[in-house]
Amino acid sequence: MKEYEEPLNPQQENQINNMNEMKVIASERILSSEDIIQVEEEELYPVYINCPLFNEQDDNNIISTSKYKWYNFFPKMLLTEFSRLANSYFLIIAVLQTIKEISYSDGIPLILIPLTLVICVNGAKDLYEDFKRKESDNKENNSKCEIFNVENNKFEEKKWYTIKIGDIVKVYKDQQIPADLLLLNTSEENGFCYIETKNIDGETNLKNKQSNQELTEMIKTDEDLSRLKYVCVTKPPDEYIYKFNATLYEIDDNGKIKNKDKYILMDNKSFLLRGCTLRQTDYIIGVTIYVGEHTKTMINAPKVKIKHSTVEYTMNKQIISVFLLQIIISFIASLAHAIITYEYSEGNR
Repeated sequence: MKEYEEPLNPQQENQINNMNEMKVIASERILSSEDIIQVEEEELYPVYINCPLFNEQDDNNIISTSKYKWYNFFPKMLLTEFSRLANSYFLIIAVLQTIKEISYSDGIPLILIPLTLVICVNGAKDLYEDFKRKESDNKENNSKCEIFNVENNKFEEKKWYTIKIGDIVKVYKDQQIPADLLLLNTSEENGFCYIETKNIDGETNLKNKQSNQELTEMIKTDEDLSRLKYVCVTKPPDEYIYKFNATLYEIDDNGKIKNKDKYILMDNKSFLLRGCTLRQTDYIIGVTIYVGEHTKTMINAPKVKIKHSTVEYTMNKQIISVFLLQIIISFIASLAHAIITYEYSEGNR
């Protein structure tokens, strides 16, 4: 039986038609030029500038580098602790101590006292470190920048976590870039700006970026920004921080491309990574392409892993050796006990 499908409203039908049209245009351009952004149909990533209703991506600009959540701290902490071989070894000893026949503590797992103390101390240390990460994340997420309000035709100060894909952002000198931005204009006449990337790659030398000259001439005032209606066609977020290509098409109020043969090519020279710092430039204006966990720097950020020192690796080998030796001795002792008991019982018959 065929399932009932809810009919699409006019706005949804318009968005689907626009997407199909852009896929056709992108595929045609791929075949005609190697210099134009190479986007496969299934990898199409359109970002509408000044048209937030057309952006299908519902990503936010919140980042989180913490290891624990309030609901998974204890299970993850215990899993982390017992992934250490020493703790697992003493847990096995504690279980064996509950067996009176082989226990020297009358069935009481006394080894649990120092083991619990060690786990609690390590857990408290991990909790403190994770708390500091959350503090750093909250500080960054609540940093402030200026976001362009299309309705009021002016920039308004808002927090980083409110930034959405397609928002136009203004960053001032010595401020950090709040998201991955496509440069539209700068305070310099030639559209140049200088950024510091030591937070990303450790380099202290300033790198120069430049906006497209056509866009620079087009954007002079805030009123010009409000009239800026483009769709930026690029690839979905990836880990390549030095690679970026995009194509800008002018669109109408319905989100349709006005002229597929008229476009603006953009590359990595106009792409600013989140975490970079603006230097020697009064301000820059850019449109948000990737946000939050989908920015290139966050994709490349290493995940929090369990740390093992060289001493711990050496200790693990010794623990395995001791454990195997104990099993061998226990097996020999048990076998000898069984033989002696059997011979003694046979001798008394």
